[in-house]
Amino acid sequence: MGGLLGCGAAHESGAKSSTPSSAAASNDTSAARALSPAEIAAAATPAIVSIRTPSGLGTGFVVRENGWIITNFHVIAGADRADVTFPNKKSFPVVEVLSRSVIHDLALLRVEAKGLPVLKLADSEKVRAGDAIVAIGHPLGLEDTVSNGLVSAVRQLGDLTALQISAPIAPGSSGGPLLNEHAEVIGVATAILNGGQNLNLGMPAKYIQALLQNQDPTTLASLAAVARQRARYGAPAASDDVDPQ
Repeated sequence: MGGLLGCGAAHESGAKSSTPSSAAASNDTSAARALSPAEIAAAATPAIVSIRTPSGLGTGFVVRENGWIITNFHVIAGADRADVTFPNKKSFPVVEVLSRSVIHDLALLRVEAKGLPVLKLADSEKVRAGDAIVAIGHPLGLEDTVSNGLVSAVRQLGDLTALQISAPIAPGSSGGPLLNEHAEVIGVATAILNGGQNLNLGMPAKYIQALLQNQDPTTLASLAAVARQRARYGAPAASDDVDPQ
């Protein structure tokens, strides 16, 4: 995806202040009352985390109460360790990468925690241009920043589906949830279109389902070692890091 910038944030000295009860609505979301952005933020924020590596900062969110967390792959790529911090300031090291997809820029992480607040995944196949969304993330380390906007378009980039969104996102927002009016996840904030204003892309929630169903557990240290080896010999990122679609 040329011209795109992942929205993870590198650590900078001037940017440190600087790439659950379930938030699920009722089963019949088509009939449920649409929530305001403030209500969506209040429902979802307990399940949204910051992810810090030695070189950067990103966002993630809980999808299973036993410590399963979704983020962008580029947030943790090359890092041999990462810490996940919740809004209550409790922090946990990432113990496993349960699955990952380089193509979709997604990773499923695990921390040793139980009884966590969870965000529900929506059916992203039903998302349409013009749908209202709320994005929550940690741009430049500014925790739990809420922005709202629209799904500007559902784009086909070759075999890849992407959500073009108008909700503002910035470095540090990578891996944050894109939420519908029922506080359900329709996608993951992923990239900023270089040179555009409020031209941002997210990966649809349907790609998260593939990570949940097709696991290949490994550690951050193992992934980082493989990345260093490939870089040493000038090898490209391998397609065997990609889960079945």
